[in-house]
Amino acid sequence: MNYEANTPKEYIAQLPTERKIAVEELRIVIKKNLPKGFKKSINYKRLDYCVPDLKYLKGYAYKRKLDMDKSCI
Repeated sequence: MNYEANTPKEYIAQLPTERKIAVEELRIVIKKNLPKGFKKSINYKRLDYCVPDLKYLKGYAYKRKLDMDKSCI
């Protein structure tokens, strides 16, 4: 189901209670294991964690968009 939200907090607030609990638990695990610098946002009407452009090394095949689909991760 798609939710109209501009921030992760708005997204989570719209979830049914049983999904909200599961998503919050998953977010705790993700936050604990992601390296610092990842940005949380809403992308394609879903929660998203991405690497900001500033984290890319300029000499390392810098691309504005990774060459993979969202289902690859």
